[in-house]
Amino acid sequence: MKKAIEFLDYYRSEMGDRKFRKLIKEVDTAKRFNQLMKDSKDQMLLPGTSDFYACILHSVKYTFAGKEKLLAVAFLLLERWNKEINMKYNLKSPEQLDYFVELLIMEGGQLGV
Repeated sequence: MKKAIEFLDYYRSEMGDRKFRKLIKEVDTAKRFNQLMKDSKDQMLLPGTSDFYACILHSVKYTFAGKEKLLAVAFLLLERWNKEINMKYNLKSPEQLDYFVELLIMEGGQLGV
């Protein structure tokens, strides 16, 4: 997840702490994101990249967001999944998460992110 963390650090420095904290709060409280976490826990699976982006893009708030913001939200969502689910149930190794970060970047590129 090193690449994701580096990107989030970059995004925070570009957007400012206040906007970044607001984005974190949105990821932590949005009903759609909470449902994704619940479904993942119930199924004991990491959602796919398409699930992450579908969840994000179905939110009106992110419909017209720029690609950096969408990628930041995807990484924050993955970070949340890692903290809430993966660290408790050990579903994915750090190497598998690094690979998933690459998949998020690739899929985001295909979506115009």
